[in-house]
Amino acid sequence: MTLIDRLPADLREVAANVLDPKELAAHLEVSGISNRVARDEYGAVDVFEVARVLWDDVPFVPADVEPEPVRRAGDVSDLGRGLVYGAPGLLLYGLQRAMGWTVAAWLLAFAVTWGWGVSQLTAYLAYTLRSRHDRDGERALMGAVLVATPITTLAIVGALVAVSGDEFVGVLVATGLTTYMVGSAVLVLNERIGMAALCLAPGSVVSIAALLSDRVRGTAVAIAVSTSVVGAMVATVPFVSLRLHRVGAFARGELTRSALHLFHGFLCGAALAVVVLGCGASVTDGDALVAVSVPLVLSLGVMEWQLRTFRAGAARLQTLTDVAEYSARTWRLFMRCQLQYAAATFALCLAAAVLTGAFAHPGELAVLAVAGGLGVAYHLDVTLVSLGRVDLAMWAWCIGAATGGLFALQAIALGVEANLVLLSTAVGLAACTFTFWRVASTPVCAAVNH
Repeated sequence: MTLIDRLPADLREVAANVLDPKELAAHLEVSGISNRVARDEYGAVDVFEVARVLWDDVPFVPADVEPEPVRRAGDVSDLGRGLVYGAPGLLLYGLQRAMGWTVAAWLLAFAVTWGWGVSQLTAYLAYTLRSRHDRDGERALMGAVLVATPITTLAIVGALVAVSGDEFVGVLVATGLTTYMVGSAVLVLNERIGMAALCLAPGSVVSIAALLSDRVRGTAVAIAVSTSVVGAMVATVPFVSLRLHRVGAFARGELTRSALHLFHGFLCGAALAVVVLGCGASVTDGDALVAVSVPLVLSLGVMEWQLRTFRAGAARLQTLTDVAEYSARTWRLFMRCQLQYAAATFALCLAAAVLTGAFAHPGELAVLAVAGGLGVAYHLDVTLVSLGRVDLAMWAWCIGAATGGLFALQAIALGVEANLVLLSTAVGLAACTFTFWRVASTPVCAAVNH
């Protein structure tokens, strides 16, 4: 009886599908054939000799495997997801206009910053639990986050309002916006984009009406936004659980990445708050505010479209065997999607300016350029994050924030009489976008099908 005949029968099937004798040796060791067993029971020098004999005797037979599902390219349906992402900016504009700044700007800025950070943390933890196939744990986590969000917002903002002496109604507004953002994030995670858009409808419609007309009272806007918040909470019921459920411990690396996603969300939210509240404050006409906010919201839908197109194209290019060709074609695809998105963003801003004719001062037109720049930065950011490089995205935002802050301090020292918020934001976004471009080439060219 030969060595091959003495081996377990199932190893012949394994040998017919492996691609290398070393891979076959690994399977042999897993099945219990160590170097000692190879010597004592099969008369071979070691397990590698057994693998070589088995490899030479059994022909390679390709195994039938199910092909991975083909990623679809972006289309019009992705606009809805982008609208949900950009909704807080539109609601902020409406509240800003209707409330007559009785709600302190810093309260709204905190709401969108805190809400964005918690939303990104929630998404990362949810995907981590999905990778473990722990759906009950995911639902329990979503429930805990939805309960913790309004509580933490009330506690932090309430304490700050008590110290600053601002009106307490701002606490309710901030809590509502933060809770809505986290609730909509849960809906997006579960691919309920239509439901999220339906919940958004009352707040967005009344917010736009408040921007277009002074007759819409702040109370009406607050009620409409509250309706959107409550609707989002009700819509999340099938995807959350308030029952206690033991979730497996997160590894140190997972906790570190969780902290990165949280801080990264804070930076993205702070950027939106600065553009919406800081730069938007220089626009006094209601029509102009609509012309600033609506293009920014719509551009996020285009961003989702182009991101999906890029990921689908990168997945198809993975059939290439030449690494240099793959890198070059992936980078060209990324640049094409980026340029198409940038062109769409600035075209929307320009169209809004022409259609409304509401920009009486050059500074107001500059707000459109800054809003478009924020959209471009977001597109670069979400591309890097989708490729698992949230660390690079975070550093780009930090560099932009530091550059804008240093520019503002220098301008103050020189006594520059201009809209420093607008100028420093423009400089910071330019530095952020440049950094994104500089660091994007390596991860983009090494794009993998996550």
